[in-house]
Amino acid sequence: MSRESQDEITFDGVKHYLCRVGFDQPIKLNRTLAFQHSVSGTLIMLSIPPDGRTIRPADLLSMQMRLEKDGLVDDAALAQLKSGQLPDAA
Repeated sequence: MSRESQDEITFDGVKHYLCRVGFDQPIKLNRTLAFQHSVSGTLIMLSIPPDGRTIRPADLLSMQMRLEKDGLVDDAALAQLKSGQLPDAA
């Protein structure tokens, strides 16, 4: 992972992170990617950014809330997400 992507949460980084924490490969629906966690059934939707890089703050917040609500990541990972960094997946 490059230094730039360690300091900034990008769309590509979030896609890879979700797969590392147990979400299935996304399904494309128009300008949205749908990720499903096979064990819990949790569904996370991300808008595909026009620039292919910038993740919408609303998508990031929604992802954080779903991960927290469904207990899919620990407190340390949530703290990293809330501070603007992608945690290392277990």
